[in-house]
Amino acid sequence: MSFSTSPAAPPSARGYFAPLHGLRFFAAMHIVLLHTLRASWFPPPVARLFSWGGSTASLFFILSGFLLAHAYAAPGGMRIPRRTFWMRRLARLYPLAILCHLLAAPLVWSGYAPGERWMRAAATVAGVQAWWPPFANSFDSPGWSLSYLAFGYLLLPSVLRLCGGWSPRRLAACLAVLWAACLAPAIAWTVIAPASPVWRVALFTHPVSRLPEFLFGAVLALLLASRPWREVDARVAPSVLLAIVLCLAFLPAGLFALNHQGLLAPLHAVLIWSLARGTGPMQRMLSTRMAARLGGASFGIYLLHVPLYAWMLRILSTDVSAWGLGASAAFYATYLVLTVALGWAAERWIVVPLARMAPASAPRGPRRSAAAA
Repeated sequence: MSFSTSPAAPPSARGYFAPLHGLRFFAAMHIVLLHTLRASWFPPPVARLFSWGGSTASLFFILSGFLLAHAYAAPGGMRIPRRTFWMRRLARLYPLAILCHLLAAPLVWSGYAPGERWMRAAATVAGVQAWWPPFANSFDSPGWSLSYLAFGYLLLPSVLRLCGGWSPRRLAACLAVLWAACLAPAIAWTVIAPASPVWRVALFTHPVSRLPEFLFGAVLALLLASRPWREVDARVAPSVLLAIVLCLAFLPAGLFALNHQGLLAPLHAVLIWSLARGTGPMQRMLSTRMAARLGGASFGIYLLHVPLYAWMLRILSTDVSAWGLGASAAFYATYLVLTVALGWAAERWIVVPLARMAPASAPRGPRRSAAAA
């Protein structure tokens, strides 16, 4: 496999995919809206853009797999030792996740049974809460994804070593298999329709059911690196984004679980590919310095948004919806600004300094930017 690009490759295809880091910020903000915005205020098709935003979490995880595989893949496996890779990922994600759990703990501690509190706390500190569905949403509920991402990080070196030499045709077939693996649990859940809500939590948060999305992104990165591909027309990315918006607004209600579990992964793949291999207004907008910085803060925004919203409501001790449209909109706009600001501050003053303390090693292959991956 070749890990170089053609001489005519656009700047975003050489080492650092700036538009994709900008895309991560908008994906994180869509998840924030999914969890906190009162979608019932809007007409049904518009409300669906938020209430069906679970597919954006799928995009978020596909992007994570894609960017990490692109940053660390080298002929024969990874460009750094796997242990160094794991330590870097741990240093980047774990401290902030624990901080957000601590921020959420006073809000939910009394709601757990006495013995259960400490079991939840132990599972959360160990980063394994999502492996036991009743504990998946403990403390800071978005923190379940640490269990899932850690599983993906554990397997990524082996995936890169196994698939690194595959042909484009074989990688494309692997993407089809992974897409089917994304959908299989959702199809089973939709057909069986289990009464217990635990099964829904397991579908949406268990590392095994979500792993194919991360691997889908990793294999997509290998496919992109497998040969010099032609530049993508600038109109493709906005067209695919429009298709995704229309799907969220008008997909049949019976496809809700599949939408949450990667139904739109092929469209996400085309969007990622077109942003990585194309040039145009959308690529330029997502490639600005500000977009890159906000993209770096995306995981902090994702982890902070639920406890911050809960604390703001607790401090106000009132029903914000009773304030009227203007006051409620002002409150929500303030919340969004604080979420972005705190996510950026956490990235700059917590994540980056701790990540720099992780062990370094000489690269085994061509160096690629892993910033914000």
